[in-house]
Amino acid sequence: SIIQLQKEKEELVIEKEKAHDESRKVYQSQIETLSRQIIDIQEHSLSNDTSTEQSKLEVEEELANERQIHAKLQLQFQEEVLALRDENDTLQRQLKDLTEVHKNVICEQLTHKLILFLFLLGW
Repeated sequence: SIIQLQKEKEELVIEKEKAHDESRKVYQSQIETLSRQIIDIQEHSLSNDTSTEQSKLEVEEELANERQIHAKLQLQFQEEVLALRDENDTLQRQLKDLTEVHKNVICEQLTHKLILFLFLLGW
């Protein structure tokens, strides 16, 4: 029984060492992969420095163009708003005039009806 336990213990130790070896291999592989990726990134970064500066200038130029377009559109919008306000004022005046004319027409009709009514009563 003790011999059996020692054998099981030795087998567990061997399995443990194998597992540690496998883990070391996996970690070593991951370290090598990450190291290659870091080197690739550094090389890519160095080659991108000049293209990044050029891209930055292109983005700034595009942004300036967008700002110019925005300013033009904003001015156009303000002009349209002013034109709509003028049109609204004109329509408000016309509505006021038409309302006044309508009131006058109604007053005239009522006056005629009153005169006709009084005439029929014999006044």
